Amino acid sequence: MQQKRQEHSFGVLIYKHFGNLKKFLFLKNPRGFLDLPKGHANIGENELQAALRELREETSIEQEQLSIEQGFRYTIAYFFRQGKNVVKKLATFYMARVGDVQVKTSFEHAGFEWLTLDEALKKCFKTQAELLKAAQAFLNKDKVLEKTFVIQEHHARKLHYDLRLEHEGVLKSWAVPKQPPTSIEDRDKPRLAVQVEDHALEYASFEGVIPEGYGKGLVKIWDRGVYKPLIISNDYWFFQVKGLKLSGLYTLQRYKDDNWLLVKHF
Repeated sequence: MQQKRQEHSFGVLIYKHFGNLKKFLFLKNPRGFLDLPKGHANIGENELQAALRELREETSIEQEQLSIEQGFRYTIAYFFRQGKNVVKKLATFYMARVGDVQVKTSFEHAGFEWLTLDEALKKCFKTQAELLKAAQAFLNKDKVLEKTFVIQEHHARKLHYDLRLEHEGVLKSWAVPKQPPTSIEDRDKPRLAVQVEDHALEYASFEGVIPEGYGKGLVKIWDRGVYKPLIISNDYWFFQVKGLKLSGLYTLQRYKDDNWLLVKHF
């Protein structure tokens, strides 16, 4: 008979500045997979004490060398089979910054790597990626300025919605065939978003009729406001929107060529 059990471990996500780059510390297990320092709590330890002890045992980094990010605590969950049993593993992470430290891995690991966010997202597991994205968003939350966003309802050959986000002096643009998600009922229901050519910033206020050629038809503003770009990479955007219809946290994730998925989360 199949049984389920649950295990909980605790760790610290470590990052360090290399010039203008921020890199995260990953350990390598003997099979070559990326790992993060974590382990179970001993009797009498609280979560943070267990996380700091495991960090010291697996990397030789001491608490005195850390600047802990107050307010960050993130839990990931994953499953694996052990014989006939299904084990649910929870791992709760805190986060800390280090300066010049010497990392010495334990006998359980085959080395370590310092990776940028983009580098790590290409190599790590899905749950680790979720942790990294949450960590990057936390570090960015008070450091980014609000930028323009607009959605234009475009009555071309087929009705669609043009999502435009200000970035690096232009409006990055995606055509969304279905109405963008606005409510809690739409959470985690992705919409196809096809990336199209960049537009000038002035186009954010355009309403009117395109008389001929590509995109012929009526254009009117469906929603507008500001957004905070919490994470921006070539294949992934995580941003907070403040609009009349859209509000909350959204992601855009590329899955093939110019095809992306637009998802509302909160």
